[in-house]
Amino acid sequence: GLTLLLRDRPAFGLALDLGKVNLDAYLPPDGTVAKTAPATAPAAASAAAPAGPSAMERVAVALNSFDANVRIGFDEITVRKTTIIGGQIEAKIQNGALSVSKLAIADLGGAKVTLSGSLAGAVSDPNTKLQFEVDAKSVARLARLAGLEPNEMLQRVGGARLSGSIFGDLSALTIDATANAAGASASVKGVVQPLALPPNVDLALKLQHPSMDKLAATLSPGAVPDGMVLGSLALAASVISAADGAYGLDATMDLGGGQLGLKGTVAPGPDSTRLALDTRYAHPDVVALIRSLSPDYNPTKRDLGPATMQSRLEGSTESLKINGTIAVDPWLPKGSAAPAAGVAPVVPVKSSSRTWSRESIDTSGLLAIDADIALKAEQVLYGAYKLDKLDLAAALDNGALTVSRLSSGLFGGTLHGAGSLTHATTPTAGLTLSIKNADVRQAAISASGAAQVTGTLDYETTLSTAGRSEYALVSGLQGAGSIAVKDGTVEGFDLPAVSAQLKQLDRSVDFLVLAQRVPEQSGGGMTV
Repeated sequence: GLTLLLRDRPAFGLALDLGKVNLDAYLPPDGTVAKTAPATAPAAASAAAPAGPSAMERVAVALNSFDANVRIGFDEITVRKTTIIGGQIEAKIQNGALSVSKLAIADLGGAKVTLSGSLAGAVSDPNTKLQFEVDAKSVARLARLAGLEPNEMLQRVGGARLSGSIFGDLSALTIDATANAAGASASVKGVVQPLALPPNVDLALKLQHPSMDKLAATLSPGAVPDGMVLGSLALAASVISAADGAYGLDATMDLGGGQLGLKGTVAPGPDSTRLALDTRYAHPDVVALIRSLSPDYNPTKRDLGPATMQSRLEGSTESLKINGTIAVDPWLPKGSAAPAAGVAPVVPVKSSSRTWSRESIDTSGLLAIDADIALKAEQVLYGAYKLDKLDLAAALDNGALTVSRLSSGLFGGTLHGAGSLTHATTPTAGLTLSIKNADVRQAAISASGAAQVTGTLDYETTLSTAGRSEYALVSGLQGAGSIAVKDGTVEGFDLPAVSAQLKQLDRSVDFLVLAQRVPEQSGGGMTV
């Protein structure tokens, strides 16, 4: 019904029951767009026209001219082939202020929606006090109602629940909300300033799930390999607006029994996002950590102690640089060649204890993503060897990993290289390596502890291979190389006894292996 009060300030009351309405009958068919006539007013005239009140200001003026009480209900509305059942709204307009005391929908695309509170103050600057709750049986159905085609992930997520409150005006809204979906719970608390460009935020976020493995299986099946156990997930983060449209991030995440920390800035852009983040990951047991990713991992030493990794991520999501120190050898499986003083030569050499596996190597993981990778590390530790100021650039594209740049300091000289690994029925690989001005004495000490050799080493090699297993890849190695030692000396050995062995040297590492045996054949003196 409709009630009118004709006075100095008109007022009316409206109670309306819509019953059943099919809005699809009034919407244009799918795939069609209503055509509008082009504007004919000259651009110059439009530019010269004085700026008028905004749309919100015009609405405020209109609403300030009358008072009203409105109550509208419906039994069923059909829109985008989705049925909305049992809706009711109660609102009041008084002295130019709009308040909504009730908004409830029993079934909105499978979701129950309840809103209570008020939208008070001037329409152009409303003051909000709202409590809301949305309980959806199907996120996919809600997406369809919004005109989006639900994908398989939304189908797997199933239902979701969102509840919370919003207080304040458009200059600063205080938000306190929680969400539950796919077994995970999330919350957000803080302040948003929606009128700022970009919007200013000061938020605290939390995300928890009892099993990261199950969450990953829901969002992206197959992303976590069989046998990998990630454990529970607990994320806590604060996000606050920073200068130049960036956002400050301070986050910690408990995952796999360890804790990951991120602190720095994230700056979203139209084409890519720029990052400047310090990262730290700590785990009390490095072996347990690796076994959660690879259950068959069997290191040389069981008790490797805790794991602590620190780095800095800088650049854009298209070209990310990672600065830090990386220790490689503690992570190597038992039986791997871990170079250490007195144990192994500068690069692996033939050994009767090494058996190359004939099991097929699966390189299909190279097809998972395409990426450009930039890595910088102050130092990479591999046994007794130290690669200083490592600089690596690589690209992963359609199953082909290409290392276009690899450079570092090594034994007082420089190392430069490039390489490739390509997924195929028979994987292929290639390597180009150049070592310049390396100190032979440093190399010998690192390789074997022997200090009887001196000189400067230059070494170059180019290798390529193809194969489906370690054995096939090693057997298929082919290429060329060269070695040159300048100003070389070897102290204290019997030249005739070693001369025959020198004739058999055909690789750079053989020179160092021979140097390790010098004390056993020592006859005194120095040979240059």
